[in-house]
Amino acid sequence: MAARRQGAEPHDRFLFLLLKARHVDRKELGDKEMLYGVAQEAGLDVAQFREDLEDPVTLQEVADSHTEAVEQYGVFGTPTFIFSDGGAAFLKMLRPDSAEDAARAYDTLMDLMQRDLFVGEVKRPQPPWPRGVFGDR
Repeated sequence: MAARRQGAEPHDRFLFLLLKARHVDRKELGDKEMLYGVAQEAGLDVAQFREDLEDPVTLQEVADSHTEAVEQYGVFGTPTFIFSDGGAAFLKMLRPDSAEDAARAYDTLMDLMQRDLFVGEVKRPQPPWPRGVFGDR
């Protein structure tokens, strides 16, 4: 929410870098210094970001957004995709081998999640991870 206050493009850059920090670099989201570093890398006004991050209004916006997501869509984790018909689907992925694999999987899964509403859940047992997930083919 603090990044969003600086506009759509800066927010999108921040979000991409934040997701990378969390899911690739395994950083903790509660680490404010890490958040400030990501904000700087995204080109945000870091002083304004710090101020907005500490603003109680920002915390209330996050709480309200969370409550709406849970109550209206049944969200329990991210990423949850919300579709124009009001349907929702959670997706957990492991790191793909390439950008092409990621794009193909995204297209396939979006089609499945939007069209085939009778599919309730697809889940791989974990751990142990399935053979081949981390290059151990």
